[in-house]
Amino acid sequence: MNFWGFIVSIFESTHRLFYVFLIYLIEYSIKISLIIYFTLINNLNFTTITIAFIFGYLFALITGLFILKKQFIKKILFKNNYSNLNLSKKILIRSLFLGLSSISLIILSKIDVVMISYFLNIKSVGFYTIAADITKQATIISIPILLGSLPLFINKKYDSKKLFKNIFKKIIIINTLLFIFFIIFSDILIKTIYGSEFGIVSNLIYILSFFPLLSCLIIFNQNLLILKDEIKIIFFSGIIIIILNISLNFILVMPFGIIGIAIATIISYLIWAIILFKYTQKVYEI
Repeated sequence: MNFWGFIVSIFESTHRLFYVFLIYLIEYSIKISLIIYFTLINNLNFTTITIAFIFGYLFALITGLFILKKQFIKKILFKNNYSNLNLSKKILIRSLFLGLSSISLIILSKIDVVMISYFLNIKSVGFYTIAADITKQATIISIPILLGSLPLFINKKYDSKKLFKNIFKKIIIINTLLFIFFIIFSDILIKTIYGSEFGIVSNLIYILSFFPLLSCLIIFNQNLLILKDEIKIIFFSGIIIIILNISLNFILVMPFGIIGIAIATIISYLIWAIILFKYTQKVYEI
């Protein structure tokens, strides 16, 4: 999965956003199609969901590698026998910070599980992982809007302020509906798929249901800042949020258990979304 993310980062850093959209489309189309298939044959369980996710990532990876070879490397890196090669110091530094930002994001996504396993138990890790994965996957609904709108911000025909407000409203509306869906149906879905003994997962989802909205806002603002070469703020804000999340986990894990971890995560992502949002407003003069 990390290698798949690396390929996506290459396309994002060079503004090949259509390829990013295509890879995400293939990945989630396969995931959703397989999940629907397993549901129709009454065989939806943890194993079949895992299979769906593996196939989704696998086909997305293959597609990314194919595009990377045929469209990116061939046409950009080897164009005109290296005569137009643009590996400047600025690009290298830019790539370095993007890479470090990706690493910090991976660390942030694993902190909760590590701390739960240390302070609590493996069973709690399983509960939390299920809730986190379900809510994180919900971001796929907003991804096409986010990626599809980014090229418009570098087109002078469009007003950045109006465009930003328009996309921002769509993100809020879509993820508010998702939040309502999680609140109403999460308990039914969890008990149907995993059983009644996984009831605490529903409580975790109630809290983590804010994650799709916050994640979309973070991704949206990160990509807008990348378009303006504001890479450092993404990296340094990520470091700050990692430290904050670890601190909040220490404070909340003992009195509230895995519920405390979920609360710490949402607070951390909320602050990160606000930091990036404010900085994007400053850069784009919104």
